[in-house]
Amino acid sequence: MLIRADVHFNTSANCMTAIFELPGLKKHDLAIKLHMCPYSHVQQLTVVGRSRPALPEGVYTVQERKFGNFYRTVVVPLDTKPEDITAKMEDGLLTLKVLCGTIAQEREEPQDITIQ
Repeated sequence: MLIRADVHFNTSANCMTAIFELPGLKKHDLAIKLHMCPYSHVQQLTVVGRSRPALPEGVYTVQERKFGNFYRTVVVPLDTKPEDITAKMEDGLLTLKVLCGTIAQEREEPQDITIQ
């Protein structure tokens, strides 16, 4: 199941806002985890959950909605702590606000990688 999301960074408030579309889900269907990626050592915020069909299993004439386990991950600043994050669920939209601390200094220009 694909979770559609919008992620916005407000430089004046130094806050990242992520809004996830989760139609038909309640807050008890979800879990939000703050964790470090074991490979890249990047701090991540992951929304995990399970959607269930509203109708009983059986023969459907049309079945377009997707059900099952899902997750969606966004990268957050390395120094993010759980108390820097607020979560609110309303009308099928999960809104996460992450206070981002100090703004990182700009780095050098991106480097090209040659394809062999």
